[in-house]
Amino acid sequence: MRRGALPRLRIHLRDEIAKAIEGQGVPSALARRFGFQIAVKCESGEWGDRIVWIAVGAILREEIVQLKGSAGLSDRQIATVLPKLSAHQVDVFLEELGKADRTIARTILNAALEAADPLAAGRRFLAEYHSVAGALEAIDPNVARTIANAAFMARAPREKALDLFGRFAKVIQAYKEVRRAMSPASPPGGARIPRRRPA
Repeated sequence: MRRGALPRLRIHLRDEIAKAIEGQGVPSALARRFGFQIAVKCESGEWGDRIVWIAVGAILREEIVQLKGSAGLSDRQIATVLPKLSAHQVDVFLEELGKADRTIARTILNAALEAADPLAAGRRFLAEYHSVAGALEAIDPNVARTIANAAFMARAPREKALDLFGRFAKVIQAYKEVRRAMSPASPPGGARIPRRRPA
């Protein structure tokens, strides 16, 4: 992608493309993003004309409907992912994640949408999630998945998970100590005082 300010011709082109796309019922943010990409990444012979831009808008409108219906994505997520993947690619990827682990598939997809390469990022996130969850299962299976969910996007997921687990263990220990301190002292000999029934 080109850096720096756009030449005046490309700025005008970007705005015209965005206007034509938005006119087909496409949200402004997504229309402007596509207008920018066409103006910046394509050469003058590839820009097309208003008829082409209107057709692009109509296709994008159909893709938006599909992503809202099948994948349940929000407008912000759609604006983020459509320049990278088609609606069909998103559906296929969500199905792939679901087959691998249905319980975490949606979380992985939502995180991956923000990456430059959502497919590669999502597969890496899923692998890291399973790696962390597997490592923690032997320590405490009750919190393994919860901590793996919090750590899979980190630069060093295992180290992050162990740090989170350590903090979690300290909180639990502190909670137990507070409970013990607040418990009423047992009577001498450990005898239990029976409750009196109301008269």
